[in-house]
Amino acid sequence: EVRLTGEAPVRSKEWPDGRKRDRALCRWNLGVCHVADVVVFAVPIPLLNQQNGLRRVFGRTPPRGWRDKLVIDICSTKVEPLKAFAGLKGASIIGTHPMFGPKVKSLHGQTVFVCPVQPVDNNPILQRRLEVRQKWLHGFWEARGVNVVEIAPPEHDAFVPAVQFGVLLAMLIYAQGLRKADANLNDLMACGTPNSRILCARLARMISPGMLATYTNLTFENPNNRQWVDEALVVLTRLLPGGQPAQATELTSDAIANLMQRVPVDTVYLHSLPDLVKRP
Repeated sequence: EVRLTGEAPVRSKEWPDGRKRDRALCRWNLGVCHVADVVVFAVPIPLLNQQNGLRRVFGRTPPRGWRDKLVIDICSTKVEPLKAFAGLKGASIIGTHPMFGPKVKSLHGQTVFVCPVQPVDNNPILQRRLEVRQKWLHGFWEARGVNVVEIAPPEHDAFVPAVQFGVLLAMLIYAQGLRKADANLNDLMACGTPNSRILCARLARMISPGMLATYTNLTFENPNNRQWVDEALVVLTRLLPGGQPAQATELTSDAIANLMQRVPVDTVYLHSLPDLVKRP
């Protein structure tokens, strides 16, 4: 049985009094968690990052009765959200981060990060329960062709800017430039270079009003993003008129050389670039 909950399961017009609506939601959440064996928290990152964030879900201090339950979250950061679950005594807690969205046509070949939270005081009974549930969760994803990567929360949060915020930062800068130039995406796709067509295809796929809240959370809720912004400002400052072109050239050259050491030129990722243009 699957039961869904969230921040607004009922229409506001049915609950003109916001406080009544919130109380109804909290009662619903309590009921769902009471009967469930597996509870998935699909809530905004800021909700779990704030102190006592779970009170927004339950209306009070998290209830008892979490023994033998598996608690999973799917937030894009892991360190702070997983701290929020410390009050769920007796639960097996596993943070996850699916590296794909609902628009993917197939789960096969996708990746999900898994961050198991070790029980307090290394309780052997809770440790064994965690191992059993972790094995079940791995099997759930692997049966669907998903690549499961186990990682510690700090390592996860240090890595994801390279595949999320860094990409978003580049796309936002490119999108702003296109707007200022009054460029037409159709013209760019028809007459652009291979690289510009790839960027336009990604831009059209990524940027949508419905993703605004998600991108905002990605930007502000991971402190590791700051170094990406700082580095972008350094590069852009050197490229500005009146800047230091020689240093900018040297900086770019060093960055490319470092990248080539990490990613060989003859790599599957480079060979797959033409397919990215065709993919919706």
